[in-house]
Amino acid sequence: DFDVLNRYPDSMHCGDLRLPLHYAFKPGETQDGVTVKVSVHALHKVSREPFEWGVPGGLEERILTLLKGLPKGLRKRFVPAGETARRVAEKLNFGKGSFLKELSRAIEEITGVPVPTDQWDVQCLPDHLQMRYSVVYAEGAILARSRANLAAAIDIVEVDSSLAAKRRSEIPVRDLIQSSEVSMILA
Repeated sequence: DFDVLNRYPDSMHCGDLRLPLHYAFKPGETQDGVTVKVSVHALHKVSREPFEWGVPGGLEERILTLLKGLPKGLRKRFVPAGETARRVAEKLNFGKGSFLKELSRAIEEITGVPVPTDQWDVQCLPDHLQMRYSVVYAEGAILARSRANLAAAIDIVEVDSSLAAKRRSEIPVRDLIQSSEVSMILA
């Protein structure tokens, strides 16, 4: 149905780039949720803001989770949280500017209660609500992966780009280097 396609698009725009999205329902696994594929050659054109929003189909759940993660003094002012999340989701201009700034603006506009952006605990978002990034070479081979931290993937790629280029030309097998946030594959 057309509504589902709009809520779960097959790509997202970041400036003049159209980046493909992949969806996986694999609770508890690293692939769970939405993965955006970014070419290593396009990283300099990518900003973080569009990814803060996730996809429209996860917006209400994202807002509800963030409401529940607020300090109790603020949280109790948004009961029932599900209804507040629905109203806020309807009010937001999806994908425009910083998600947390827009969220704070919309909450205050609807409820009259100001919520500073530093009160939103994005760490409380479950994996399936956090964008997963896959940085790829032009031919599609994966260079780096990261969940909810595009900056970490970019940093790894920038620091190791010369090493990656050298390994790509000299080593036909893949080495997997993992950290808590980023996995990097050099081929």
